[in-house]
Amino acid sequence: MTESPVTGLQLRYKEDKEMTEKEVNEYLDFMYNPKNSYNCDKCPENSGFDDWEGKLPCGQQNCWVDCHCRNDEDY
Repeated sequence: MTESPVTGLQLRYKEDKEMTEKEVNEYLDFMYNPKNSYNCDKCPENSGFDDWEGKLPCGQQNCWVDCHCRNDEDY
């Protein structure tokens, strides 16, 4: 796994491939940018989940970006 210099998280693709440092930074830049809230078409977590349960394309009920940004004072 690749360790993120920002958060200390280790991230992997869904296919269990290691992410490069560049990919980790792009992922974090996307997730911690509140302007990306509900930008499902560009979200790296979008797995094409069909909307049969009223969920987002990632299969979640809450936006990943919103979850990442919820503790941000400016959000």
